[in-house]
Amino acid sequence: MAGFSNIGISSNIDFNALIDASVAAEEIPVKNRLDKKEIDITLEIEAVSKFKGALSDFQTALETLTDHDSYTKRKISNSNTDLFTATADADSQFGTYTVEVTQLAQPHKIKSSVFNSLTDTVGSGTLTIYHGTYESGPDTFTINPKRDTTIIAIDSDHSTVQGVMDTINNADAGVTASVINDGSGYHLVISDVESGTANSIKILVDDDDGTDTDTSGLSQLAYDPTATAGSGKNLTETLEAKDALLKVDGLDVTVSSNKVTDVIPGVTLDLLETDVGKPSTLKIELDTLQLTATVGTFVGGFNNLLDTLNDLSFYNVDTKESGKLNGDATLRSVEAQLREYVISAVPGLRPVIDTSTETHYVSVSMLGITTDATTGKLKVDDEKLQDVISEDYKAIEKIFNAVGDPDDTFINYVSSTDATAVQDYVVNITQMATRGTYAGDGAAVLTIVADTNDTLSFDIDGYSSTITLSAQTYTASELAAEIQARVNGSKTFSEQGIEVAVTESSGVLTVTSERYGSASKVEVTGGTAKTDLFGASPTQTDGVDVAGTIGGVEATGSGRYLTGAGDAAGLKLEIIGGATGDRGRVYFSRGVGAIAAEYLNAFLDKEYDPLGQRNEGLNEEIKRITEQRKTLQTRLEKMRERLVAQYTALDQLISKLNSTGNFLSQQLANMPAITNRAKK
Repeated sequence: MAGFSNIGISSNIDFNALIDASVAAEEIPVKNRLDKKEIDITLEIEAVSKFKGALSDFQTALETLTDHDSYTKRKISNSNTDLFTATADADSQFGTYTVEVTQLAQPHKIKSSVFNSLTDTVGSGTLTIYHGTYESGPDTFTINPKRDTTIIAIDSDHSTVQGVMDTINNADAGVTASVINDGSGYHLVISDVESGTANSIKILVDDDDGTDTDTSGLSQLAYDPTATAGSGKNLTETLEAKDALLKVDGLDVTVSSNKVTDVIPGVTLDLLETDVGKPSTLKIELDTLQLTATVGTFVGGFNNLLDTLNDLSFYNVDTKESGKLNGDATLRSVEAQLREYVISAVPGLRPVIDTSTETHYVSVSMLGITTDATTGKLKVDDEKLQDVISEDYKAIEKIFNAVGDPDDTFINYVSSTDATAVQDYVVNITQMATRGTYAGDGAAVLTIVADTNDTLSFDIDGYSSTITLSAQTYTASELAAEIQARVNGSKTFSEQGIEVAVTESSGVLTVTSERYGSASKVEVTGGTAKTDLFGASPTQTDGVDVAGTIGGVEATGSGRYLTGAGDAAGLKLEIIGGATGDRGRVYFSRGVGAIAAEYLNAFLDKEYDPLGQRNEGLNEEIKRITEQRKTLQTRLEKMRERLVAQYTALDQLISKLNSTGNFLSQQLANMPAITNRAKK
C-alpha cells in the first residue's frame, strides 16, 4: 500500500519510507515462507499426479494382457483374394485348406407385368410372404422354418405401384420391393433379402376383389411356384435362388449364403468370384506378431512406469538434487510390489506330468523376460520368446492372464473375479441344464381353416404373443415349420431374442425353447388351434438349470452356466455337454498381468485412491496458504494504519515543537534590542 504523502511535511521527515520499511520487514519473511511452501506443495501435487498418471497408463497397458483375444489372434494367408476373403476367430484350428468356388449364392427375384406409371392402381387386400425351398421335380414348396412368414395389408390408400412398393418395404417381411423401367413400362420387382435355394419366395394373396389367383387386382402379385402361370403364379422369375457351391479340401460344400461361416470351424469366408477348377490355398496360423506385441505391451508398459518412478524418486549424490518423491514410502511400496509380481512364479497352473517331454512354464523369465541388472528395466530375449511361441503358445496367456484350465472338454472356462482363489477345483455335476418343451398328446390336425383353428397363444420364456397360421392343408413337417416360422417371426419374441424349434414325430408336435435353464418355459395358453394341434392333454416340461459343486461347494446354476462359491467365488463355467457325476478338475491360475491389474485396480479405485486423497490434502494446504496470505494482508493493513496514526501524531508534535522553537528563537533574537532601549 502506498504511503500517505501528507505525513512528514511539517517535520520534513520521510515517514512514508519508514512505514513502508516497517511493513516490509514484517511482510517479507512470512511471504517468502508461504511462497516457498506453496511452490513445494504445488510441485508435490504435480509429482503425485504424474505418479498416478503413470500407474493409470500401466493399468491401461495391462488391459491388453487380460484380454483372451490378445493371445489367440489368427494370421490368414490366401493365395487368391479375388475369389474370397477370410477371417478367423480365436477358436479356429490351425491348418492349410484348398478352397474352390464353383458357384455364388444369389437371392430369388420375381417381377410383375408392366404398369404404365407409378400411380397405376394394383389393388388392395393382403399379401402373405413365405420363404422356402421350391423343388421342380415333385413341384413342391417347403417352408423354411428359420424364416418369418409375414402378412402385409395393402389398403386402398396404398394400392398404387408406388404405394404397394412402400408398404412391402416398410413391413420387414424379409423381402425388398423396387420398381424398374425396362423401356416398355414399370415392373414391380420383389427380391428376397437372403440368398440360397431355401429362401425362395412364395406370395399368397387375399384380394379385396374376391378372386385371389387371377391377373387383376392385387392378385397380380400372387406367386405360388407350384401353381399355373396366370392362375396364382402371376409374377415372373428373373433370378433363380441359388446356393453357393464350393469345394473345401476336395469335399463338395453347399451353403445358402456367400458368407460361409460353418464349413471350417471358426473361419468365415466371404465369396466374391468363381473360378472353376482353380482352387485357392487358405492357411490359418497363429499371429505370432500379435502375440509378440502383447508381450511387448507388458514389458514396455512396465519400463515406462519405471522411467517415471525413477524420475520422481532420483537422488544425485554430486549435485544433491533429488526428485520430488525421493524417499516416498508409497512410491517405494508400489514399485516393490509390482516388481515382486513380475519375478514371482505363477501359482495354480496345471502341473506337468512328464517334465522330460513337456516344459512347465511358470514365470516370465521362462519366456525370455529378465531384469537388466544396471537399469532395473525388463528386457526380452526375442529368440527365446519365439521358441516358446513355437513350442507352447498357450503358456504365454497362462503366465500373464487369469485362466481356468478344465480337464473335461465339455466344460468351458468363462470368467472369474478378483475373489476367485488360485487353486484347482473338483467339478461335480448333479443335474444337466435342459430346455423347456411343450408336446402334444396326439397327432395334430393338418388342415388349418381361417377364423376356425388358425391361432395359437404362446407364453415362452416369460413373454406372451399370439400367432396366426396360414389357412391350408399341411404335412406334419410343413405344419411344424409354419408354427416355428410364425413364433420366431413374432416381434414380441424376436425383440427378446427368443426362438423355438418345432419338431414332429408321427404327427405329434413338440415346441422346444432354444434357451436353457429354469427360465426356459413353453406353454400354449390358448388360441383356436390349441386343441386341434396339441390335443386335450399336452405335456409341458420346464427347463432346469445346471446344478453341481465346484471345489466341493454348492455352486449356482443359471442355464448351462455354473458359478462357484467359497474359494471358487466368481469362477464361472459353461457345461455344454457330458453326463452327471465327477467331471475332473479346473485349474485356476492368475498370471502376473492379471495380478498386477488387480492390484492397480484396487489401488486406483475411487473409494480407496490414496494418491487422490493425498492430492486432496495438498490442495487443502494450498487453500490454507491462501487464507494465511489474506490474514497477513489484513494484519499488515492494520499495522500500516497504526504506524500512520503514530507517525502522524509524531509529525504533529514535531511541528508544534518546531513552532515553539521558532518563537523562542525570535524572542531570543529580539532580546538585545530590548536591552538597548532600556538603557536609553
